Amino acid sequence: MTDSTRLKLFLSVCPGLESVLMAELASLSAAERIHEVQGGCEVRVSRTGVWDVVLGSRIAESSRVRIGAFRARDFSGLAKGIAKLPWAAWLPRGSKPEVRVACKKSKLWHSGAVQERVENQIWERLSLPGKATTHPPAARVYVRVDHDKVQVSIDASGDLLHRRGERTSVGRAPMRETLAAAVVRASGSAPEVGVWDAFCGSGTLLLESGRVATGGLTARAEGYAFELWPGHDAEAYAAWLSENAEKTGAQPVLFGSDREDKEIAAAKDNLAAAGLEADLRSADFAEAAKAIPRGVKLVSNLPYGRRSELGGTLKRFGLLLRQRRDIDAWLLLGHASHAQAIGLRGKPVVSFLNGGIRVGLYHRPGA
Repeated sequence: MTDSTRLKLFLSVCPGLESVLMAELASLSAAERIHEVQGGCEVRVSRTGVWDVVLGSRIAESSRVRIGAFRARDFSGLAKGIAKLPWAAWLPRGSKPEVRVACKKSKLWHSGAVQERVENQIWERLSLPGKATTHPPAARVYVRVDHDKVQVSIDASGDLLHRRGERTSVGRAPMRETLAAAVVRASGSAPEVGVWDAFCGSGTLLLESGRVATGGLTARAEGYAFELWPGHDAEAYAAWLSENAEKTGAQPVLFGSDREDKEIAAAKDNLAAAGLEADLRSADFAEAAKAIPRGVKLVSNLPYGRRSELGGTLKRFGLLLRQRRDIDAWLLLGHASHAQAIGLRGKPVVSFLNGGIRVGLYHRPGA
């Protein structure tokens, strides 16, 4: 396989954010022929283009390469289809990869039995002479059987992509970095006057606002699954990573406020670890707003809960927005009634699950 070979890479995303992921992928030069599908996007990339997409996407939750698809209505057909796939191109000789299986509305409905057959076929084609006691590490294999269609994929990212290890401190109810990145991306570019998170917590939205604006790639200490593929050029990858790790854009002015001192302390730690500067204040949003310049973009994840419990907070926040018409507000809310209480009209820009709660991103344009 050469770098001229084009691979089909599937990137998963939290359902509801497919269009946001598609827009992000369109900004990456290595992504070709982007196609939105349920639960994510498929793109064509070169073998080294995988590096750019996996490290460059801050919204995707995972990524894997589609290596083959076929139909099978029985175990004989499954074994034949699995046997034809180019396993040596993706898994080291002598390895015993983890195989994960999902079956839906198919003749092959027993995932455990499918897993056993797939593992046996892979081992037959990768086994070495003699009885090996140790096996080289290998990327995970994914098999999905849906209406008798078998889709086989090889892991490209490894651990879920929101586990980048960029947050050194975690607050009470942290948002996943991938979801925060999607909110930031959906809200558009940061204005010169800056970005304010009125309920910043441990600073995840501010961290992503800075990361999305400045660019630059972050390698995880534990690495990525594509580094386990046979033929991976570690030297070329290290050189590419060194070249692309530098930030290319200007950092936006970041403002954050929260009533909890511990949350502000965590936010300071996280932003400092990321090399980002911010004006962080331990204060109620109404008090903090006095120091926020005109024309700022507000991106906040407001508290969730019953409207009866949050009534006072929502009412005061709505009053603030009416007083500060200059603020371009993007608010993540846990219920449509919260938007009504604040005084927002219309449907959310995007909607997705955050910690099991259906949330919507609402926009109030600045005047």
